[in-house]
Amino acid sequence: MNTDGGWQLTGTGWAPALHRLPEIRPGVIPLRPLGVGDIIGGVFTTLGRCTKAVYLPVLAAAGGAVGLLGLAFGAVAFALRDSEGGVAGRSLTRLPRLTWLTDGETAGLATPALVALAVSLVCLAVLYAVSYSTATTVVRYAVIGQEVTAHQVWQEARPFLGRVVLAQLLAGLASLVVLALSALPAGLLGLLAGDGRFAEFGLALVVPGFAVAGYVQVRLALLVPVVVLENLSATHAVRRAWCLNKGAWWRSLGVPYVVGMVASTATQVLVLPFAVCGTVVLAAGRVSALSLALGGIVTGVGLVLGLAVALPLTPVANGLLYIDRRIRREDYSTLLVAEAGLSCWGSPAPAPG
Repeated sequence: MNTDGGWQLTGTGWAPALHRLPEIRPGVIPLRPLGVGDIIGGVFTTLGRCTKAVYLPVLAAAGGAVGLLGLAFGAVAFALRDSEGGVAGRSLTRLPRLTWLTDGETAGLATPALVALAVSLVCLAVLYAVSYSTATTVVRYAVIGQEVTAHQVWQEARPFLGRVVLAQLLAGLASLVVLALSALPAGLLGLLAGDGRFAEFGLALVVPGFAVAGYVQVRLALLVPVVVLENLSATHAVRRAWCLNKGAWWRSLGVPYVVGMVASTATQVLVLPFAVCGTVVLAAGRVSALSLALGGIVTGVGLVLGLAVALPLTPVANGLLYIDRRIRREDYSTLLVAEAGLSCWGSPAPAPG
């Protein structure tokens, strides 16, 4: 019989019989300040529960990218063709020396090669914008446990594509400005002294410049979630992300790094078979327009598919980091509980009226 007036003896002494509040977890994470394990686990739980919503828009964009890359590599191969379908009538065994191209052939190759490079960069930019926008949109629903379709995700994320690209460009520009300012003393020393040896001392300032540029990039890790989840312009999102991520630099570095390692491994596993096949196609005898096009397309398909599978991991991690920062700084969990239709005890909220 308990005679201590409601107090119970525990293994560590006398303590009141208190009960912990149940953890509110309507979706992929508990609605409380998150640990590193909560965030990393939430990333892969999100990918598992919302696979179609995460990957269908990205794979659709990847399919378009593969088509454009095929046209680009085909243009390069067409520029090198000869009357027999070979590349200037040369053998692949002489390719490493690059002495078999005449000046006219080099000039004829330059334009389609630059076009192919530009198309590749555009494809990468589109893939990044689509994956970051759609994956961040999925996080909004995954956190509160609501179902979402790929079509719905695309409809909501599409208006943010341009702003996401612009925001990323602004973040990159900020890092470039830091690097330029760090390299400026080296250039001035070289000009004023007229001796390159003085410039070498100034180049030592570039090393801390890289460190500061890296700090800026990590500090702005929440940039895309701010754009997509708060519907802000790119310039306002930069200021908001900078302030919101204050005091969480190491976490914003470590969590995406761990997730990025997993993404990198997945990319390499997917790309390797395609790269081997592309190399075999190119090395199988005499170089021809067809072999160049096929080799480039096969390798490009592997690269695009690998990126499409791996790219959503980082934005999902950044989205969960954003949720964590707002929970810690702004009591965001209260709003998330309301959006999930729950009461503070984790049960469905009563109907109004």
